[in-house]
Amino acid sequence: MLTVRYSHTLACGADEFWRVFFDPDYNRRLFREILLYPAYEIVEQHETDLEIRRKVAAQPPVVIPSLFRKLVAGGLSYVEDGKFDKRERTWHWTLASGAFGPRVHYAGTIEARPAVNGSCERLVEATITVRAPAFTGLFERAARDLFHEAMEASARYVEQWLAMR
Repeated sequence: MLTVRYSHTLACGADEFWRVFFDPDYNRRLFREILLYPAYEIVEQHETDLEIRRKVAAQPPVVIPSLFRKLVAGGLSYVEDGKFDKRERTWHWTLASGAFGPRVHYAGTIEARPAVNGSCERLVEATITVRAPAFTGLFERAARDLFHEAMEASARYVEQWLAMR
């Protein structure tokens, strides 16, 4: 099991961050045009007075070494299932791997806390669990690197998105 944490100061308030985070157009552009996912679809998203739930089906742009291609013949797709608790102001999510089923599991949280001069601090924590004896370290590092890339790119793109609006 591997836990990663990220902190980014963004040039927007926490409320604005959450508006962008749940904007379907922002997400489609981030994942398809910036992160170059071959597949990204918001399967469902609905809101109540207490929460926002969203389910996403996606496939990251991963080059699979030939040694592992038979194991992941359908690609490295996943389904992310998340819930934003409006009182807690935290996004809780899990990610289920299409190719590896219960052998690979992600779970985490995202918070946006007010910071100085109208900015906010986005705090991300994720736990990556791989149950593949002989390959655990390799898969955890690859998963961590892919996640890191997405977190850095999304932090940059939030500000680009806001500047375009």
